[in-house]
Amino acid sequence: MLTGSKSRLAGIDALRGVAMVLMVLDHVRDFMGRSAAPELIPHVDAPLFLTRWVTHFCAPVFVLLAGVGAGLYGSRVESRGALARFLVTRGLWLVLLELTLVHVAWNFALPSNGLVALQVIWALGWSMVLLAGLVWLGRGAILVLCLPLLAFHEQLAHTAIEQAVRSTSGVLTEPGAVLWSILHVEFRPVLRGNVLVLYTVVPWCALMGFGYALAPALAGGARRRVALGLGMVLIAAFVLLRRGPLDPDRTPVAAAPWIEFLNCSKYPPSVMFLLMTLGPALVGLALLDRLPEARVTRWLATFGRVPLFFYVLHLFVAHAVGVVFLRATTGAWHSSVFTAAPPPGTQASLPAIYMTWAGVVCSLYPVCRWFMAVKARHRGA
Repeated sequence: MLTGSKSRLAGIDALRGVAMVLMVLDHVRDFMGRSAAPELIPHVDAPLFLTRWVTHFCAPVFVLLAGVGAGLYGSRVESRGALARFLVTRGLWLVLLELTLVHVAWNFALPSNGLVALQVIWALGWSMVLLAGLVWLGRGAILVLCLPLLAFHEQLAHTAIEQAVRSTSGVLTEPGAVLWSILHVEFRPVLRGNVLVLYTVVPWCALMGFGYALAPALAGGARRRVALGLGMVLIAAFVLLRRGPLDPDRTPVAAAPWIEFLNCSKYPPSVMFLLMTLGPALVGLALLDRLPEARVTRWLATFGRVPLFFYVLHLFVAHAVGVVFLRATTGAWHSSVFTAAPPPGTQASLPAIYMTWAGVVCSLYPVCRWFMAVKARHRGA
């Protein structure tokens, strides 16, 4: 049984906390009127690109560690059936949350009013539901299934059904096309144009399965060597393979060479995107795990131990700040980042975005610390 001590879990919680703090930066930038995807802007400037690029680590870390967490939880329950029931229940709860409370936090409007975007909580939820079926196969079989999907899922773009979906003009309504868009083709309006698919299921579920299979190695005595070694291998693979003949990721942005090198496709996540983000993340996990009692590790772990609470709360706070800012600069209310962008010249500067980011994160720390204590008392009751 993989029983986790505080020191064992400190690195994982702290890494999750790093991802969550960076996530706030991305969402503050969204809510304060900057482009939601600056990596797609021709000739994007370096500061804006790096501000967006550093937040690319968030989703892969969330999903990978969700799989690791499922693996650790599975080692503490009495059966695979209990684990599967937990994953289905938790996954469906996350899907419901995405379609209700998370939607309200993003839009300050009910789901019946406006566009519904299927984002990371949606992908996490359905990935857990699918993982509930995969756990019956065993970790070895999950690796055999998920690693090829991670490496080659981009090749699905060359299948006849995907080409047909991508070539369809307008809104997708056919059940098969809608399902395939949800599984793999992102940024597609479906179901009468009221639903926008941002995070698809296939690659993220495969990444969660990889994290589940990796859990014993990251919980054992050699976890630091495993994380550091695997992270360095992934970084080396990215450097060696990027822009080579085996690299299918050709994101078309006219920019400086180093920006084009780092500008990997996130929608859906290419194998280069995953190598680029997971490699440094695993190296960071090894480093954080070496200092479980350091002040910065404990500070980050506070956020990482209450991830869902932090996620929902920060959306409401960051959105409210953004609404007030854009009201002051444009004279109009902009309640959703999925509506038209505010006029040029009214968007926040990067220094203002970074100052707001720091303020939001610091304001949420005592609330998260309080909620962490509440959770600890509830478990001990």
